[in-house]
Amino acid sequence: MDRLFAAIGKLSLALAAAAKVVLGLIIVAVVADVCVRNLGLRPLAWAVSATEYGLLYAAFLPMPWLVHSKGHVFVEFLRKALPVRARA
Repeated sequence: MDRLFAAIGKLSLALAAAAKVVLGLIIVAVVADVCVRNLGLRPLAWAVSATEYGLLYAAFLPMPWLVHSKGHVFVEFLRKALPVRARA
């Protein structure tokens, strides 16, 4: 079971790293699109769509890592409102 949890941890780290790569590619696409437009050339047709999809992936890919590392926001007051025996 420990091997499974270790594998899940490594997979979640890999997904978080993929999200970082996606964010880097978004930055490159936006900067390239702005530069091309300022040079008077035709804008990159794919840049807006790629940025939209990239933002989607950048938001959802690191979520398993956030849950695994308890970095996400969770509602604690509901747990504290329960009796002590029900909290476990």
